Amino acid sequence: MNFEPVIFREYDIRGVFKEQFDLHFVELLGRSFATYLRKHGSTSNPIITVGHDARLSSPSIVQSLAKGLSESGVHVKLIGMVTTPMSYYTTFAFKEVEGSIMVTGSHNPPSYNGFKISAGNKTLFGDKIQELRQIMEARDFSAAEGSVE
Repeated sequence: MNFEPVIFREYDIRGVFKEQFDLHFVELLGRSFATYLRKHGSTSNPIITVGHDARLSSPSIVQSLAKGLSESGVHVKLIGMVTTPMSYYTTFAFKEVEGSIMVTGSHNPPSYNGFKISAGNKTLFGDKIQELRQIMEARDFSAAEGSVE
């Protein structure tokens, strides 16, 4: 796994793709968030949505993320290219959706990409983002079968 710790910021996870994080990191992030949701969520097989922005790196990141999520028991609904508010909206509009991840570099240059994450209809920040990092570093992942659609 290749990543620089500085990408775990206060309100998101973000950095220069292929320099500060790679696709293996993305897959492990998916497994970490799945484990987090299964620990803190209301079901053992949560459903989440994954959206992305228009950056060229976003589709490959989404595929690695979905793989990691589904390998740890999450049912992933890919919602395609959307805005960040649309991604968050899915957690309010569909009661079965227990979280969302938006793959986006936000306002940063094209070489950047990252993740805005919500559990339930609340965004993860601060200690909760650091908890994802701790799960990843410990490799303490849930083992369950999920799906991608």
